[in-house]
Amino acid sequence: MSQPFCQEVRDVVIKSAKKFTEVFEGVYLATEGPRLETKAEIKMFSKFAHVVGMTLVPEVILAREKGMCYASICLVSNMAAGLQEELPADEIAKIYEKKKDIVIKIIEEAINEIPKKRKCSCGEAVKKGKIG
Repeated sequence: MSQPFCQEVRDVVIKSAKKFTEVFEGVYLATEGPRLETKAEIKMFSKFAHVVGMTLVPEVILAREKGMCYASICLVSNMAAGLQEELPADEIAKIYEKKKDIVIKIIEEAINEIPKKRKCSCGEAVKKGKIG
């Protein structure tokens, strides 16, 4: 899957997010949760990605297989093992609660800005996909 997200929807989400918060872009590395990564894993993953998390997979794959226009908003809740003091799960939940209103605003803004008819080829992604 060379293009996991719908570029049109992604552009709208980024534009909407910039109205309410600081936006960072980079490579996301998905791990299998529900667990936090070890210090050794984070050290290795940092060579490949900017952000490590346990969401997006399998959702992004299933959306692409169904031909859906898909984008994601990711919140960084902790700086990973070895980069900060360990955070208990309830502290991570508090961070999400604190950011909830901003995420809702971003989603509402994006929904109003995403064109009903898009020029993307998301619906044809599986048909156009090639192996080999």
